[in-house]
Amino acid sequence: MKALLRVVAIFVGLAVVLTVLQVARFTFNGDIAVLVRSGALGVATIAAWFVILTAGPIASVQLMRLRRSGLYAAAVLSALSLTYYVAGLCLLRTPEAPLRPLLTAVIGNGVVLAFLFSLAARRACV
Repeated sequence: MKALLRVVAIFVGLAVVLTVLQVARFTFNGDIAVLVRSGALGVATIAAWFVILTAGPIASVQLMRLRRSGLYAAAVLSALSLTYYVAGLCLLRTPEAPLRPLLTAVIGNGVVLAFLFSLAARRACV
């Protein structure tokens, strides 16, 4: 159980690094303004970036240390991601957008969230 929690912590840390790279790419290309003007999905993406960049490092480090605060922070991030992708799938998806990546993200985040909410995960963290 502890090893699985640490794997989740590594994935949260990876999500933070990838988000930093993505924000940098959008900033350097001048695409942030385009993203804001693109509508609800663009604004939701920027809001999600903010949450990932503020809570992600804390969640990753604290979960690696098997602290309950890291467990809860990682659960919040997973719930946010699940909500983002469900909204994208059900409300914001254009007809030509591929379905498989969205379904993969929904299922993956749902499984991680269920794991983080499990009694065994709470018992493994202090």
